[in-house]
Amino acid sequence: RIVAWVVILQPNGILDNLLGILGFGRNTLYHTESAIIIGVVYNYLPFMILPIYTTLSKISKPLIEASRDLGCNGFNVFRKVILPLSVPGIITGITMVFVPAASVFVISSRLGGYSLVGDVIDSYFKGAGADMNAGSMLSFILMICIVICMAVMNRFDNGEDSAIV
Repeated sequence: RIVAWVVILQPNGILDNLLGILGFGRNTLYHTESAIIIGVVYNYLPFMILPIYTTLSKISKPLIEASRDLGCNGFNVFRKVILPLSVPGIITGITMVFVPAASVFVISSRLGGYSLVGDVIDSYFKGAGADMNAGSMLSFILMICIVICMAVMNRFDNGEDSAIV
């Protein structure tokens, strides 16, 4: 899937030619931070959407109708009813996306040319000057950071499926 984005974003690629035809000038996104963001969002967006969709589908329609009957407009229905009930899905989505996105290295090496944490760790394990001790240390530090972030996320999750009403 990343190779398809390389074809789209590279110089003289599909997007570059389309922008030239439309008169916006040729402006490649290949090997930029924007390309990395596009690749990461493209790869991990389904893992964020599916838990949120599942949680939203479990919210009772009469509950939303009751909040409208009690005088809430659309924004207040979202803010006071839908958003609090969708927090478990949001937390699950963040959990499912954060762990793999924190250590991604293929996307950044193919699309961006920038070194993210995963690229740095990967470089310690490859090549003639491989320093496996330093790579292991960085992997361990990344793992500790992920565990701390997951512990913080678990503080926000009450452990119940509160979206079922």
